[in-house]
Amino acid sequence: MTIPVDSSVRRQKKNKSYLALKFSIAIFLIASGLGVYCLLIQSKYFNSNSLPGNDLIPQDALLSFSLTTDPSQWKQLREFGTLVAQKELDKNLAIWVDILFNSKGYDFHKDIQPWVGNRITFVVLTSNKKSITINTSVSTNSKSLQEQHLAIILPIKNLVKAQQVLSQTSKISGSLIQRENPSKRILTRTVKSPSGSRLFTAFINQKFLVVANNPSTIQQITNAYKSKLTIASTNGFAENFSKIKHSNSFIQFYFNIPASVKIMDAVTKSRLPPEVLTRLQDNQGLVGSISLKPTGIQLQGISWLNPNSQRQLEVEYERENMAKFLPPETLIMLSGRNLHHLWLDYVSISKNNPFAPIPPEQIKTSIKDYLSLDLEQDILSWMAEEFSVSMVPNIPQEGKQEDFHAAILLMVKTSDRRRAETFFTKLDNIMKTQYQFQIKKENVRGKPVITWISPFGTLNATHGWLDHETSFFILGNPITNRIISLPHNSLANSQVYKNIVSSELTPSSGELFIDIERGLRNFSLPNIFPNQNLLLDSSRLLGITSRIQDSHSQYYKIFVELKKSDDVRSLTDNTNR
Repeated sequence: MTIPVDSSVRRQKKNKSYLALKFSIAIFLIASGLGVYCLLIQSKYFNSNSLPGNDLIPQDALLSFSLTTDPSQWKQLREFGTLVAQKELDKNLAIWVDILFNSKGYDFHKDIQPWVGNRITFVVLTSNKKSITINTSVSTNSKSLQEQHLAIILPIKNLVKAQQVLSQTSKISGSLIQRENPSKRILTRTVKSPSGSRLFTAFINQKFLVVANNPSTIQQITNAYKSKLTIASTNGFAENFSKIKHSNSFIQFYFNIPASVKIMDAVTKSRLPPEVLTRLQDNQGLVGSISLKPTGIQLQGISWLNPNSQRQLEVEYERENMAKFLPPETLIMLSGRNLHHLWLDYVSISKNNPFAPIPPEQIKTSIKDYLSLDLEQDILSWMAEEFSVSMVPNIPQEGKQEDFHAAILLMVKTSDRRRAETFFTKLDNIMKTQYQFQIKKENVRGKPVITWISPFGTLNATHGWLDHETSFFILGNPITNRIISLPHNSLANSQVYKNIVSSELTPSSGELFIDIERGLRNFSLPNIFPNQNLLLDSSRLLGITSRIQDSHSQYYKIFVELKKSDDVRSLTDNTNR
């Protein structure tokens, strides 16, 4: 089956942008395009506890991921999102299938599907050139694609049919060059079409066909296979990959963190400080899987440190769930452990770092100038336990005009209540004497609280204690009566929260909950990545949970609840519209 591609798509202009973001988007668009095309016509599913072809993938590969060939899963994927999102997916499918197969004279349905295995692996490799330049645009230009150093590893499930297809030179009206390495049973082929485009392949041990857009990519893969310097022998890869539940996974992946950091540092104008570079390269890798669930997509992942790293993660055996203090209608909650340590980590990676959003010294100076307080001594010194930052919406009251649509709520479990109370006393005095705020003492449900009222009544803030250890600070509309002596219908007990935030990673080291549909869509957000509004329009809820497994590894679980379309059209219908 040949998918038509509109000529306007072929003429897309290159769009230069930042490496990390655009490059990742490009790779996953390629995966989506090729994957949908081949997987819609596959009939079997293959479960594996390792990436297919992991003994071919060089250790310095930036990214490797395999896609299931179960057509029912791809049908389920296309049920998610809006019709606009489906159309975008189908457009990219048509582009990449045309570039990588149709333009080379191959029809995937006739020439590849009869013999290909049940998972397909995609690999992004580094360049061997001393001067590294990477095209970060998603382009249909063949030269642009060649610069990306991409490879596809196709497991062979039917050797006879594969040999029949691969031996047919009549399909390509161009020249064919073959080189064979009998000792390792490697057959490399270069096919040149009349248009000048080339397809580079390696037939390895009669088990895999490697297809690449660049001869150096084929050389890197065959060298890795012969030397056995592959990701299969990378420290921690096999051990951590086996810990992930891969049953019925849609995608399996491995991300090489040190190699990616090295590339990013090489191509950016502002170089990372040595101490920051060393800290980032302490991370060895990230493995994981993505699975489709009835209501959305779930990602599981494990990151681990280099075995030679002097850095160690702090294992947490006990942590309180801060969501139990929040009302069920909460829009956003970010929780974690030990704000003081978090600040020290930020300082260590931000000093002299041109990519740091705000220099640490600037934060400390601003607090000193405006509040006459020392950030580390007066504030963070008592914040060594759990914390959360949340956004809680207003509950509209008839006939009452509200200045704010939501309140920002900070909660911190203190490690030193005496020091915390000293801080709040100082802060109240500063707001009263320097900024003329009215300081009002109140009692809400038996709890003493202090409210600040600005001179013109346009800004309110409230602080107090939920229990002996947990302090709170509210900025915006007062919601004190909704968090003090909260009944059992808290956010933690709501079914929405339970469905989104994993309870398996207990105790967790951090959680993020976002009601995208009610929260983010009501605010004006800057564009952070391509098709941002398209993705937000397709999403309902996001939950992220992390847990430190041991001193060298951390586990992550992410769930995105997605909207479903009532009009899921066939692939050919969408690509012909």
